[in-house]
Amino acid sequence: MQIKKSITLFTLLFLLLTNVSSFGQNKISGNVTNENGEILPGATIQLEGASSITITDSKGQYTLNVNKPFPWTITVSYVGYVVKEFAITQAGTNHFRLVEIGTLGTITLLGTRGKPRTEVNRPVPIDVVQAKELQNTGQIELGQQLQFASPSFNSAKYGINGSLVYANYATLRGMGPDQLLVLVNGKRRHQFSIPHIGFSIARGSVVTDLNAIPFLAVEQTGILRDGASAQYGSDA
Repeated sequence: MQIKKSITLFTLLFLLLTNVSSFGQNKISGNVTNENGEILPGATIQLEGASSITITDSKGQYTLNVNKPFPWTITVSYVGYVVKEFAITQAGTNHFRLVEIGTLGTITLLGTRGKPRTEVNRPVPIDVVQAKELQNTGQIELGQQLQFASPSFNSAKYGINGSLVYANYATLRGMGPDQLLVLVNGKRRHQFSIPHIGFSIARGSVVTDLNAIPFLAVEQTGILRDGASAQYGSDA
């Protein structure tokens, strides 16, 4: 009788351990290569039906630990290669091989950071910035709008009290603020009446107050670029 009870207890313990082990961590590892045997670093390995994702390292190797019983369906993907699914039935080493895409299908351009705003059919190259682009910067002053719209244009606020706080001193491609020529409808814009006395690049300069030009009245702004900007500046 005692032996029968021991056998029954052992059987129950064995079944319990088997059941617990089936819910333990299952692990697979290996590498991802192409059809020529070359490693693919940065390939994505995803377990279907779970949120478990891993990426191959610089040597094309991966390790995936998941608390899910087998069988698994693994999806392997890599840029320029055909996405492929693999069936995994047990833990261990599993190497995946992907096939390169022969020809790409239709390419759809969603957007670009570059804007074709440079006019080259002029004696000198000039960047034309439309009013809509200036307003999209979120700034309320023309000088600040141009700074956000053109990388070569810089308009800084120095925080000086008095009348100088109303005029921001702009520079173009490293030129002095008083060397910037501003034209409005082809006519030269008058300069500010007070010299700058702050300790900055504009010290002693008398410049053009761009913020006195209402940006809502500006249809477009042209900024000379490259070597041409060494002689002239911008036209609003």
